[in-house]
Amino acid sequence: MIDYNREYFYLNPDYQFPTLNNTQDSEGSLSELLRSQPVDVNKKRIQCFAKPIPPNPKLVDFHRVTVCTPAVSERLKTLLESLNLENVQLLPVLIRDEKGVEHPGYYIVHVVNFIDCMDKELSEWTPNLNKKGKASDIKKLILDNKKLDEIPLEKRLIFALGEKRTNVLYHISVVEKILEIAPVGLTVSRLSKSDSSYPFIEEYMS
Repeated sequence: MIDYNREYFYLNPDYQFPTLNNTQDSEGSLSELLRSQPVDVNKKRIQCFAKPIPPNPKLVDFHRVTVCTPAVSERLKTLLESLNLENVQLLPVLIRDEKGVEHPGYYIVHVVNFIDCMDKELSEWTPNLNKKGKASDIKKLILDNKKLDEIPLEKRLIFALGEKRTNVLYHISVVEKILEIAPVGLTVSRLSKSDSSYPFIEEYMS
């Protein structure tokens, strides 16, 4: 059986570039991005640079919005659209920089594809006392290979872990496509290592 822990990756922001936050005049809350259902794509979402703002801030291809939600550039959005992803919304967002200049052409990646597939025997996790079967914290995530083996690949290219929504995983085929365009602003780590000191780019793309 395939070890899916070697086939899934986290996309992480490069914190030398700005993290984003809702403006007061933005429609739609950040909390709705943590829910398990689609949201209204027609809301006018506006993000600004969150404090602390890094020196000489600039907009790149990938910015953190919430712990599990990035905003991506037009070219990354085009790439993701081409993959026909299951239950992934690309929500238009306007980014207002530190000088008040507004930048269109960004999209919040809202994943509503939830899969319960944590191996609860092998993972190191803390149960959520208010939600049966869910985790309040995961120190070490091990995927249940048998459960994932039953799901067609096209339905799990990108998914949020059902047991803890903030763990969003990207299949190696998606990561390879992303890295082909050499995006700026993100780092990639394999789930089985879950350590940014083992970057995917150096391991496979050099």
